[in-house]
Amino acid sequence: MTPESFLEGRLTGFGCVQGFTGKVLRRYTVQMTGEWSDEHRALHLDETYTYIGREDDVFRRSWVVHTDEEGSILGYDAVQAARFRGRQLGVDLRMVFDRPRQPGGRPEPKQVVRFVEITPTQVMMVGRVMVLGLPFATTHTALTKIS
Repeated sequence: MTPESFLEGRLTGFGCVQGFTGKVLRRYTVQMTGEWSDEHRALHLDETYTYIGREDDVFRRSWVVHTDEEGSILGYDAVQAARFRGRQLGVDLRMVFDRPRQPGGRPEPKQVVRFVEITPTQVMMVGRVMVLGLPFATTHTALTKIS
């Protein structure tokens, strides 16, 4: 699995956020659309998370993803000022998501996500969210490629 091969096209999924005690804090559905750009040699990925029971609570990100000369997977979302760096681990991917801390701002969460290939069209994303280096929550997302 590479980001280009799996994330290109349409994906759908669902998941939950668990607090550090294990209690489920939020449930959500997710829709993703990825499109490869030969001109930019990058994947453009749009994500939409809709929280169940709060359909007016929607979170969107729009990533530009590419692989550098050293084989690292890099992504950036200019609107959310978010970024990630990842590495291929056999058939799986490991990504570290963060936001640069604004001067005088509050600490931003950091998330480490492992994309585990279940089948060529299904992935489980398991993430650990940390604040100030301490575990804060975990995320579990099941994704299916539909085109």
